[in-house]
Amino acid sequence: MPFGRVVAGGLVLLFLAGLVGWFIARPVDESFSAVDAGFLADMTDHHQGAINLSFAYLHNEHDLVIGNMARNIVTDQSQEIGIMNSLLTDAGSPETIGDGLAMDWMGAPVASSEMPGLATQAQFDELRAATGLTADDLFTRLMIRHHAAGAAMAEFAAAQGQNERARRFARGVAHVQRGEITDMNLRRTALGLAPIEPDFSVAHTHG
Repeated sequence: MPFGRVVAGGLVLLFLAGLVGWFIARPVDESFSAVDAGFLADMTDHHQGAINLSFAYLHNEHDLVIGNMARNIVTDQSQEIGIMNSLLTDAGSPETIGDGLAMDWMGAPVASSEMPGLATQAQFDELRAATGLTADDLFTRLMIRHHAAGAAMAEFAAAQGQNERARRFARGVAHVQRGEITDMNLRRTALGLAPIEPDFSVAHTHG
C-alpha cells in the first residue's frame, strides 16, 4: 500500500476517533466567543472549498494515491462540516454561515470569497481541464496552499478561542491539515515534482 495513503488514513482515523470521544462527552455549559463562532463559520466555507477542489481533480483523476487523498478530503471534511454546524447551533450562531464576511474574528475582515487559500474560479477551471501529471501538480499545489491557510486559521482559533470544544476541534483541524501537506509533498517528490513550501500566514489573499 502506498506510504502516503497509509499515513493519511492513519491520521484521519485517529482524528475522527478523538472527535467522536470528545463530542459524545461534551460539556453543556460552555459559552462561545466571537472567535469560536467566526472560526466555525469560516472554516465551514473553507472546507467546502477543499471539497470542491477535490471534486475538480477527481473529474480527471490521474494518480491513484492523490486520488485517494482527494476522496479522503471529500469524506472527512464533509463530516467535519457537520460537526461545525452542530457546534454553531450550540453557540446560537448558525446565521454566521454564509453571511459573506470572513476573518473579522481575526481582526482582518474580508469577503468570504477572499479567504486565504481559496482557489479562484479560473484556478478551478484550469484544474478541471488539466490531465495527467499536470493535474497532479496543480491539485496538490492548490491544496497545499489551501491547507496551509486553513491550518493557520485553526491555530489562531485554538489559541484565542474560548469554548474548549471549538478549540479542541481547531487543534485537530490544524494537526490533520499539516499532516496532509506533508503527505502531498511526499507524493509530489515520488512523482518527480518539486515540494511546495507551505505559507502558514493568513495575510495573503487568494488571487
